[in-house]
Amino acid sequence: AQAQTFAQRLDSVACVRVPGCTRGRHVYRAWRERPRRRPMPRTTRRWKAPAFLLADPSRRSARVVTSVTALAEGYDIGSISGVAVLLREDLKLTSKQVGLLVGIMNFVCMCGAPLGGMLADAWGRKKALAATYVLLIAGALIMAAAQSFMHVWLGRVVMGVGVGAGLSVVTSYITEVSPKRYRGTLVGLQEFFFIIGIACGYVLNYALD
Repeated sequence: AQAQTFAQRLDSVACVRVPGCTRGRHVYRAWRERPRRRPMPRTTRRWKAPAFLLADPSRRSARVVTSVTALAEGYDIGSISGVAVLLREDLKLTSKQVGLLVGIMNFVCMCGAPLGGMLADAWGRKKALAATYVLLIAGALIMAAAQSFMHVWLGRVVMGVGVGAGLSVVTSYITEVSPKRYRGTLVGLQEFFFIIGIACGYVLNYALD
């Protein structure tokens, strides 16, 4: 009986004539007694972390490089807005000097980006990445110990070269070490942490004001 189709059951039930019953009741009775599907068992789905967040060494190193480098570069760009106000008061800078100090970063980044690519091809990704970190640290130290406008400007130039080189070197490094399936996600994290670094620079400027 379970193997019969709905049409076969309808024909067999309709053949049984009950006095006073119409054909519609037979059809309804056949429809009501049709074989029904068993309900699917409910399965509880637990949240599973994406694969690019797991503790694989290559993925972990790619995430660390993305977050640290992008945060440092974004912070260098965002923190100058508050630093320029303090430097103008301490070093007696003019409006032209302040504008030069703030605007030189974009121009130097444009020059540092192809330099980072050439270093990555000549020395390798990791050595070029280490050179980028050296430039970022050296620029920050020069600006921290500056006693005149030229010292601050020089530190800003060195830091700008490091930021521009880091943007190109980090992208190449992450693209090569990341799994193919999550390559776009890990490369996109660079831009995310870059914006977070700029926001941290503005927040710290507001806190120190």
